[in-house]
Amino acid sequence: MRSCTICGHGLSDVRALRTTCEACQSRITQQLALIEGEWPHLADALEPARGHSGPRVSGTPAWTLPAEQVLNLIGPGGIHSRLYVRYADLAVARGLQPTAMPSGPDARLAVAIRGIRRHLPWAVQAINLRELADEARQCAADLKVALGTAEKEVTVPCPGPDADAPCLGRLRFDRDRNRAYCRTCRIDLDPGEWLEHALKIGYLTA
Repeated sequence: MRSCTICGHGLSDVRALRTTCEACQSRITQQLALIEGEWPHLADALEPARGHSGPRVSGTPAWTLPAEQVLNLIGPGGIHSRLYVRYADLAVARGLQPTAMPSGPDARLAVAIRGIRRHLPWAVQAINLRELADEARQCAADLKVALGTAEKEVTVPCPGPDADAPCLGRLRFDRDRNRAYCRTCRIDLDPGEWLEHALKIGYLTA
């Protein structure tokens, strides 16, 4: 039985000849919708006294977000550019020429999201979408953190790949993938392994 290239779950029935399960395809679609809907609010985070898509308002409560954090998302290497690269990858994999990259961040994001949506039905049948899924998830998470809408993330010290290879990173539990992962050493644990480790080191109690 083939497995989903994103979450590893087995594929059966109509998905047996595909690369991506229905749940992971839906998550990518939902994350793109979230990014598209929340993206305009980043401008408000940079100009706290201006109502969303409106004029500057006297006495509006100030945002507490660092400007650098927002600029990292709308700057040259921001969300719009990261997603455009993933769109271009899909187009090239399909043997097509990607739409030229617009210079403006809003237009670039629009091209990227529109292109990913257009190619996604083909891509879930033909190629490994792990990089696209990871990018969409991270972009959505970065956006929620910047706008102050992210849920508190549960992390524990990472055990490392093995006893002889200690790691200084943190294990983060990803509810979407139902896996715990470390960005430092790239270790990946299933929920049972993550819970066992968290209990063993005393970060959780039974």
